[in-house]
Amino acid sequence: MNPNNNNELETMREQLQALKQKIDSQDIVNERLLRSTLKGKNAFGSGYGKMAIFLLVPLAIIIWIFCRYMVGFSWPLVIVIILGCVLDAALDFHLTNHLIPRALNGDLVSAARQMKDINSFIKKQYIVGLTLVLGVMVWAFCESLTINEGFLWRITGDSQSLRYGLCAGLVMGTIIGGISSLYIFKKITRNNSEIVELIESIQQ
Repeated sequence: MNPNNNNELETMREQLQALKQKIDSQDIVNERLLRSTLKGKNAFGSGYGKMAIFLLVPLAIIIWIFCRYMVGFSWPLVIVIILGCVLDAALDFHLTNHLIPRALNGDLVSAARQMKDINSFIKKQYIVGLTLVLGVMVWAFCESLTINEGFLWRITGDSQSLRYGLCAGLVMGTIIGGISSLYIFKKITRNNSEIVELIESIQQ
């Protein structure tokens, strides 16, 4: 065989190998960029999960123990509310800071399926949580109509204006909390849906 032909074949092999390495390198860069984008979509949920477990739960514990002694809510009501806050925050933290990142670090095909399952679970969690919150707030509202044990009652007497103010505060707190939780729920589930859509668009 002509030595020139051998040189040309060797040159072509080297060029093909260099091209393959370039394509592989580009694929790696693209995958890293994709995963970085997907994790960025979960940044809001991850931040909220951390804030809920490390800030909102301690704050809720302080507020409701304060309400127990100042207003006179029963210990069963206070304990149920605190346990509910802890459980809900723990679920949010586990979902947004463990399950979702683990899914996004794995195979993208299974990641899309897992994200759909997680979104479905979050929707069920929201419905159940909202139902329980409304039930507990009705419980608290009923107690506020009859309680007279707290520190405020001892210094003001059985004041109807104080009782009405407490009832109004519960209603306003429930409305503000409901609007806030709806916004967070919508934001997290929308971001998760965008992650699924991005993965599926790349696979097409």
